[in-house]
Amino acid sequence: VQVENQVENQVESGAPPPPAPPPPGGFQVESEVESGAPPPPPPPPGSHSDDSEGFAGPPPPPPPPGGAQEEESFGGPPPPPPPPGGSHDDSFGGPPPPPPPPGGAHDDSGAPPPPPPPGFGGPPPPPGPPPPPGGPPGPPPPPGSGPPPPPGMAPPPLPGAPVKDTLKPSVKLKGLNWAKLPTPSLQKSIWKSKNMSDSLLDLTGRKKLLGELEEHFPVKEISKEKTESSTPAKPTKIALLDMKRSNNIMIIRHQIKMSDDDVKEAIATGNDKLNIEQLTSLHKYAPVDEEIEQLNNYDGDLAMLAPAEQFCKKLISIPNFIAKLRNLIFMSEFKTSIQEVDDELLTLSTTLTQVKECKGLSKVFNLILQSGNFLNHGKASGNAGGFKLETLIRLQDTKSTRSARKHLVHVIVQFLENHADERDLIFTEEEKAVTAAAKLSMDEIKSRLAKIEESINKMEGDIKKEEEPFKSTLAKFHLEASAKTLQVKAKVDEIQKTGENFVEFFGEKSDVKLEEIFKLFSQFFIGFNKAKEEIAKEKEAEERKQKKLAEKAEKEKKMLAEGKKVGGNAAAADPNAGGKGLMDRLLDDIRGGNFRNRQPSVKNLNAEEATKPADDAK
Repeated sequence: VQVENQVENQVESGAPPPPAPPPPGGFQVESEVESGAPPPPPPPPGSHSDDSEGFAGPPPPPPPPGGAQEEESFGGPPPPPPPPGGSHDDSFGGPPPPPPPPGGAHDDSGAPPPPPPPGFGGPPPPPGPPPPPGGPPGPPPPPGSGPPPPPGMAPPPLPGAPVKDTLKPSVKLKGLNWAKLPTPSLQKSIWKSKNMSDSLLDLTGRKKLLGELEEHFPVKEISKEKTESSTPAKPTKIALLDMKRSNNIMIIRHQIKMSDDDVKEAIATGNDKLNIEQLTSLHKYAPVDEEIEQLNNYDGDLAMLAPAEQFCKKLISIPNFIAKLRNLIFMSEFKTSIQEVDDELLTLSTTLTQVKECKGLSKVFNLILQSGNFLNHGKASGNAGGFKLETLIRLQDTKSTRSARKHLVHVIVQFLENHADERDLIFTEEEKAVTAAAKLSMDEIKSRLAKIEESINKMEGDIKKEEEPFKSTLAKFHLEASAKTLQVKAKVDEIQKTGENFVEFFGEKSDVKLEEIFKLFSQFFIGFNKAKEEIAKEKEAEERKQKKLAEKAEKEKKMLAEGKKVGGNAAAADPNAGGKGLMDRLLDDIRGGNFRNRQPSVKNLNAEEATKPADDAK
């Protein structure tokens, strides 16, 4: 401590560094110093001088500044060593000379040799403690590395290494999220430039900066008084599952208005307290193998587990709980699933029979065939004995030349309307049947039935692993479901054969699917019925027109009869009238070309006709 205090005092006062310490065993003689001859190398380990036996410890401290007698240099307090960091300058002649050998002569005056001039580096390092006897000598220090630090002092920092800051905050501060540059990246960067040595960041400035930071960025700490007065915190629950999984499980758990034990009993016994939606959700978010292993490995207090973990522990305690959930879901869905398949098969069977046995369809097909042969007369496509079903949707492409709104279907429907026997021909029921059947697919029906059979087969294997009472419940259901599935499967085979005959009946290839044929019939029936409605509307419009004309003619006759009766000799008043009314006479004049020569005067009319209201004249 004394040495460090002396070094600090010398540094602050600007005093020159102390002279180099004398070598052990005496000082160099004056002649050797003045002659400038190179000193001999240090003695080998184990050598000694007259005054000491070897170097068992560190070298003696250097004499105090200003010179001292030899006998005084070993009695008083040791002088401070040279300040740390003093090293020689390589640009002035290389490393310092080694210390003189022990036992060398010293100056009679007892004064130590003068220190080297400023700028020529510090004194040579004192020799360190010798290695153990018999061992090889240690390597010399590398050139330019400077003297080793005296005993008890830390070595100086390496060049380019960051300087350790001794100024520390007095309170805990918030951290700054940054990325530190590695030391090698600092050498030629802005952080080593002269501009970074700002006078604002000297010791005083840094203290002010630290004070500002301590004022604005302290970490808030909960006071002990508040902690003691507050209620004790509840123990943290142990979470073993993923947070997202845990949240989903708890959402499902809250939807089931039952206790954990009741849910466990419903699954274990196979009762009907859980609906299909709840069973499906439980199966979807049931613990997987990895989660089951984590839950089984937990042997602590169950009350310390989070609610989701506690619920899952209940589930995995049920033997074969995954298989139970799967079978319960199948048992809940089976009745609806097999009934849907059965209904769809009935729709297909009914439609196949209804279309094949439709008498009006054969008449329409014959009429289409005859029309096509007439239209294609003299062409390669003419004189056909039949047509493919895809022709049904092409009939509307043959537009009428007289009206673009009419096509070949309108002509065929109109032709049927002109025959009383076929006037009521319409395919309303057939349209509904084929439209519903076109939405079904035999391949999709077979696929669904195959999944039902697969679930029944899995259930058969699960029955052997189950225990009562769930085993009896499962066995009973398996027997009933197997019988119903066999019945439906027999219907599938029957409809498959009926469909093949249906395709062959209309001359199509065997690979054509039934749903494709039903779509063609659906479009044709829709177009046929629409054309029939349009023709019926046109017929009604024509009938209303003819009715209005008949009413108009009847009104004119009535007006003429009333004119003869009221006017007496109205026809005689106009010799050219000839017993005709006003409109008839005008039409006769227009036909005869006498319209321009005619003088439309009211005086030719009788007084009663001239005074008729304007709406009657119109």
